[in-house]
Amino acid sequence: MAAGEPDESNREAVSWSRLRLERLRPHVFALAVLVGFATMAWAHRWLHEDGLINLRVIQNLLAGRGPVYNAGERVEAFTSPAQVAIVS
Repeated sequence: MAAGEPDESNREAVSWSRLRLERLRPHVFALAVLVGFATMAWAHRWLHEDGLINLRVIQNLLAGRGPVYNAGERVEAFTSPAQVAIVS
């Protein structure tokens, strides 16, 4: 064997480690996407509730009771005036 050439066992080890990395790459990517999705879902977990509150305010507004959540209570219940204005 010449001085500059890698030996055969080292070449096999490198090819096996590359093969393992190539097999793991899609799984690592899928796990990263899943963790990112879970993080975003946790950070924005209240948005569906906020939208339903706005819909109730819009129902009361269209019924003539004003922009309130419960009829008779004069409290601003919505957090997005632009969404209430656009949807109603």
